[in-house]
Amino acid sequence: MPVHCAYCVPAGHLVTLPGPDDVPATADVHTGWTVVEPDSGGLRAIAELVAAGKLRPEIDTVFSLADAAKAHAYGETGRTRGKIVLQVV
Repeated sequence: MPVHCAYCVPAGHLVTLPGPDDVPATADVHTGWTVVEPDSGGLRAIAELVAAGKLRPEIDTVFSLADAAKAHAYGETGRTRGKIVLQVV
C-alpha cells in the first residue's frame, strides 16, 4: 500500500496533486485530485493561521539549495512524512 494511505483513517479522503493513481482499489480510502490556482488572499489567510499557531506545517527535512539533488532523491523514496524544504538563504 502506498505510504500516503497510512495517513488516512478507514473511509478517509485522500486528495493529491495530481491524481492518486497508485492507491489500490482494495484500500478503504476515497481518492480525488484538484487543481489549484494562485490566490494571494488565501495565502495571506494561511500565513495568519500559521502565525497564530492554529496551523502547523509538517516539515520532514530541510536541505540546502546546494543539496537540491539529494532532496529530490529523498522525495523519490516515498518515505517522507511532511514537506521537504530547500533553504535558499
